[in-house]
Amino acid sequence: MSRIQGSLLLFAFLGGCATLPAPERDGYLEVVEGVSRITCHGSSLDGPFGSRLARSMMLMAPGGERGAWVETEARALIDAGREGTCQNVSTLWVREGASAPFVAFTQQPGWEGTNGNSLRLIDWSEDGKQLLLELQTWTYPTDPVDPILLIYDASTRQVSQLPIAASLQAKYGSDCRARLEGTGFSDAGEVLITVAPFADDSKPSCLPTAQTLAWSPREESDGEFLPAQRPRTRSQVVAAPPRGEP
Repeated sequence: MSRIQGSLLLFAFLGGCATLPAPERDGYLEVVEGVSRITCHGSSLDGPFGSRLARSMMLMAPGGERGAWVETEARALIDAGREGTCQNVSTLWVREGASAPFVAFTQQPGWEGTNGNSLRLIDWSEDGKQLLLELQTWTYPTDPVDPILLIYDASTRQVSQLPIAASLQAKYGSDCRARLEGTGFSDAGEVLITVAPFADDSKPSCLPTAQTLAWSPREESDGEFLPAQRPRTRSQVVAAPPRGEP
């Protein structure tokens, strides 16, 4: 797995952009609780243009001593020509026991030329030491492309990217396409991924129907897909994130 630094590349907009004032709650035109994706037009997608904040519920690890949540800012910018554009900043917060929460990862706008992004929490491992999450990036006004699956390791406080694309190519070849979605951890600790049919003008779909596979790392390779033997049976626990955090 490739390690990702705590903050990815910050894209600098040129042309005299400035943040559009939004002097409402916490400096935002809207604060939406319980979700992790937001745009400058709000949760309704057709609201007035302005800066907004989305805050997810806190996903608790087994045992309840560790939890994580996501906060995503939609920053409304205007340039000298009064044209508006939107940037997202998505932050992964982690809380351990009674300690103060800390920022484990931040996705800034501008990575690979994109200005929109979001993080989605998926599942904690059974031992509560790893968190599976999904990063989506896009360029407004287009839709997100295929998600990037990440793992947060509580022992190192580092976030790594799972080399899923290489594993998919090794299993199905390079002349087809599929849509991937993280499902969670199995009871055995494997990463469960749903591989669904997807085709475009350039390549056919890799498989006719969706199936859930288990991804396992391998020291000598980027990992491999295996049949999912033991699906996750425990339920997830969520709670409201602590107040007073940015």
